[in-house]
Amino acid sequence: MNAPTKAATSTSTQLDITWSALTSTTDTGASAITSYNLEWDQGTNTFVELVGFTTPYTTLSYSKSGLTPGQAYKFRLRA
Repeated sequence: MNAPTKAATSTSTQLDITWSALTSTTDTGASAITSYNLEWDQGTNTFVELVGFTTPYTTLSYSKSGLTPGQAYKFRLRA
């Protein structure tokens, strides 16, 4: 799966994240994708779920608002 990317519409306090769907049976292990799980670390070295683990999420984008300009954030995505 390609890494998530920052969308052009992001602002200093909002990050729009997009990713490509997995379509190859090699990429999916010949299984259907039932959810994408997006997590983030807001500088505490602990990842927290944004979407997709407790409730299925099949959209290929997510907008995170309320960010602090200049603060480093980490995101990770899995299918």
